[in-house]
Amino acid sequence: MTLILFVLALAGLGIGLAGGGFGVLVTIGVEIAWMAVAILLAWWRFGRRALPATTLLQLPAYIVWKLPIYLRLIGRRERRWIRTARKTTP
Repeated sequence: MTLILFVLALAGLGIGLAGGGFGVLVTIGVEIAWMAVAILLAWWRFGRRALPATTLLQLPAYIVWKLPIYLRLIGRRERRWIRTARKTTP
């Protein structure tokens, strides 16, 4: 079931991008919804023991917390390489 939803989402996204215009935004929104449904169904069927609902609900906050770190990596790249000090073994 999840694989079918995934394939439908990819097919719809391809069709939407080929058409262009405002329909692309609508199509992408629908595709995101389909993918969310597919992920939730897969979690419901296979992942509830490994990932409790309370942890799953905390994921958006974790992603928002990590966003500034990732944006900094994109905006300010390291310009120099600093060698890590290591103990020499005899």
